[in-house]
Amino acid sequence: MKRKRIVFASVLKPVDDPRTYLKLAKSLVPSGKYDVNIIGFPGKAPIIDPEINFIPLEPFPRKSLKRLLITTKIEKLIRRLEPDLLIINTHELLGMAKRLKNKDLRIIYDVRENYYQNILHRKHFFSRPLARLTRRKETGSVKFIDHYILAERCYADQLAFTRNKATILENKAIMPESATFPGTARNPLTFVFTGTLANHTGISECIEMVEQVRKIDPSARLLICGNSFDTSFLNKLRNRITKYPWIEANISEAPLPYDQILRTLVKADAAVISYESWVYDKMPSKLYEYLAHEIPIVFIKYSSIWKSFCDTYRASVVYKSDPEQLIKELADSRFYMDKPGAEVHWEHEALDFRALVDNLLNS
Repeated sequence: MKRKRIVFASVLKPVDDPRTYLKLAKSLVPSGKYDVNIIGFPGKAPIIDPEINFIPLEPFPRKSLKRLLITTKIEKLIRRLEPDLLIINTHELLGMAKRLKNKDLRIIYDVRENYYQNILHRKHFFSRPLARLTRRKETGSVKFIDHYILAERCYADQLAFTRNKATILENKAIMPESATFPGTARNPLTFVFTGTLANHTGISECIEMVEQVRKIDPSARLLICGNSFDTSFLNKLRNRITKYPWIEANISEAPLPYDQILRTLVKADAAVISYESWVYDKMPSKLYEYLAHEIPIVFIKYSSIWKSFCDTYRASVVYKSDPEQLIKELADSRFYMDKPGAEVHWEHEALDFRALVDNLLNS
């Protein structure tokens, strides 16, 4: 029997993006029913997976005219592939999806961000009209999108246009078979910060905290593994890091391969989380990763929801500008006496996603 063809398409996300490749696409492979293809930005490292067809786009600067033209190239690729199911993950591809829609093509919009909210928080002259235009595009998509996937539970309330045809698939952890856990604290005391690097994600607060910890324990160090699309912010961060030999950084503009993040996590005594309040209704994907790897979490600025969730496993402490107390708590606390279970892992989401795809392509 001929396999149904599925195409994942993105503008800025790399072909090895963890959510697209390791979570969604890999969830479909075991059934053997689907021909899975991923179109996206080139990854930082070559990727070989005989079960999935990767179609990297020609690299282009994030802020360039080529970004405006890339949608046309993606559309041509999709028309050539003639998929049965198209899955997009950005509002930038909604216009293309509308043009491609026909009676034989099902379309899913994987909503990863509340773009309206994100654009408003950039606080530049065009923020408000651009945010409204983006929301208008998304609201109009109900006419041709068959189903929405929501990466955050809060989007079900925030994005009214998705109601009645949405499935929540949170960014829970995927664990390699060889996963190891940190166990007791080591010497030197090693903190890690992973994921998006930006003012609102707390990297500055993290550096300042470890700097204070080092006044008590001079051997303490910080490992940073992440990316920032904001080149100005990234350059400032690089310049700052050069002043601190106790920081080991693996940072870039493009997202890093997921295995590099995992290699950082296994070195951690504690992982740091600190966010601005406007993202408190989200559940950071790295929170699930830290819990799955049983890494003690240090909160600086945080949501009470996150803290309550971590308290279920005795997984976290709060930094209260007292480095000596923090060191004592990390050394004396008995973390993860209650182990995280399926609620922090991707497997259940994978089952829901497979059921959704099966239903769409057989209805």
